[in-house]
Amino acid sequence: MPSTGAVSDGYHRIEVTNGCLRLGGVALRELAETYGTPLYVIDAATIQDQAEQFRDFWGPPFRRLLYSIKANPNIQVIRRVLDFGFGLDACSPGDVELAVRAGASGNKISYTGVGLQPNEMRDLVHHGVWVNLDSSEEVEAWADVCPGCPVGLRVVPEVTAGFHPHCTSGTWGGKFGIPSESIPSAVDLLRSHRCRITTLHAHLGSSISDESPYIEALDRMIHLAVGMPDIQTLNLGGGIAARFHPDDSAFPLDQLRRSIVGRVRRYRQLTGRGISVELEPGEFLVSEAGYLLTRVLVTKHHVRAQREVSLAVVDGGMNLFPAHSLYGSYLHVYVDGKEVPLSSRSPTDIYGNTNQSGDRLAQARMLPLLERGDILIVRNAGAYAYCRSTQFNERPRPGEVWVEHGQHRLIREPEGLDILYRGQVYGR
Repeated sequence: MPSTGAVSDGYHRIEVTNGCLRLGGVALRELAETYGTPLYVIDAATIQDQAEQFRDFWGPPFRRLLYSIKANPNIQVIRRVLDFGFGLDACSPGDVELAVRAGASGNKISYTGVGLQPNEMRDLVHHGVWVNLDSSEEVEAWADVCPGCPVGLRVVPEVTAGFHPHCTSGTWGGKFGIPSESIPSAVDLLRSHRCRITTLHAHLGSSISDESPYIEALDRMIHLAVGMPDIQTLNLGGGIAARFHPDDSAFPLDQLRRSIVGRVRRYRQLTGRGISVELEPGEFLVSEAGYLLTRVLVTKHHVRAQREVSLAVVDGGMNLFPAHSLYGSYLHVYVDGKEVPLSSRSPTDIYGNTNQSGDRLAQARMLPLLERGDILIVRNAGAYAYCRSTQFNERPRPGEVWVEHGQHRLIREPEGLDILYRGQVYGR
């Protein structure tokens, strides 16, 4: 009888039929033959699954949920999350341009970036975009060029969170936010220019796996808000973790919601004022929806610690998906067309095809014996993959494909070799 069912990792939508893998109702081999490899693939149904986990966050005390564009800035992705009712979190003028092209009006966009310039402030106000200021210098510039305009402040909650030292942002001494001791002078300056501060924002870090850092940050922001009667909204930022390893637990969204609701209720009892909360999920919404489809180019075998180890070089690596090289992130790998028992598998390292020894996607994974031409797919390429990709080693970036209801279509054209010399000045 045919072997049909979901791959047993507990939550992903990859299915296997007679050993062949399907995503969104489409065979991976069909995608490889149609578009070539490497290829980014986005499963629309997974984005919907992730968005529906926030169903209890619509309505008080939550003002709105904002999709963090930087996680995946593809216009098709942005349009889909807008369809689900999300607003958009932008951190650059380019983010705002993409948001507008995707159909978002200014009041759907919140801007919290670093190094915001006066001309950019004017443009954001002109388009009706909400702005949270990140530094005392930005406060001074805002008072000068946007008098009378309400604004938010990104504060430093002094909460350590994030899965890697490069991805922790909630303590003073880094690049993000205004320390608590500088807030009174910021309030006085903005008030003297008729600018009300109605939002406090915090950025804690990335891939945060439990709710406690958010609640600690919320408590500290509430403490600040008690003495700032104009504050209407507390924005806890993003960073809610996606699941990378099959054994990863789901982020406890319900616990986070209950804790927020209880604290907002106590704030009202204490002050007689209401307050709302915003969140900015990015990776959580799209990471698990994206995959990097690759093809095996070379296989090698060697002995490590008296055990034979295999390696495969594939046609996409750290230039297309740098998470493992940057942070040591676990990236799960599926092999198409080779459904074999664990006893028939062997430890295998998966390398990319750039001329760099650290270009590795996975290490010592128990995989079937790989051969040239085999199709592999790497999970969690929906966030911070294409947007961090490069043309390192002069390798143009591949396209992106959207799969939904058994159909597929290209949503980003692959780059040609001409991209490598476009804009260069030829002179001697």
